Amino acid sequence: MKRYKIDYYKDIGKVLLIFINIYLFFNYVVNTQLSIIEILGLLSAFIILGYFVYKYFDFQKFIKNICFYLLVILPFIFNVFFFINFTFSEKEEVEKYKFDYTLTSSDTSSNPRKKVISTTIKLNTRKYDDYFFFKTFADYKKIEKNNIVTYTFSKGLFGLRVLKKYEFSKED
Repeated sequence: MKRYKIDYYKDIGKVLLIFINIYLFFNYVVNTQLSIIEILGLLSAFIILGYFVYKYFDFQKFIKNICFYLLVILPFIFNVFFFINFTFSEKEEVEKYKFDYTLTSSDTSSNPRKKVISTTIKLNTRKYDDYFFFKTFADYKKIEKNNIVTYTFSKGLFGLRVLKKYEFSKED
């Protein structure tokens, strides 16, 4: 029976990179003013382009695992682009909108009695209807007795508009 040597540090690095990707995606990519379709389209195009670069420039010598390259390394580069755009942003703009909200609850598979509640707000102007992540919030308590949302946007380094912060308040 053949024994395989496991390189723990290499595997921990891969897992860490996956978690960094998840963190960067949900903290920086989704806070960029792009719709879900645009984000997925850009990511797909980036991965397809990366595949052709991998084949054309003969990266097989350096990167043995094409799945790791396509599903971890390229999304990491994609996420870092949005991180840089977000971090080096300037010219803040503040926008205020009235909103209504709806609660969405669903059962978790691990505990059927525990409900997960998320809140989707609907702006009265319908301005950000295409931007799901600008309207969905996990913390219902912040929204509960409020009807005004204040968004703070900035123009990113690469010209993409980013949502820097949001606050909920009650109309006077």
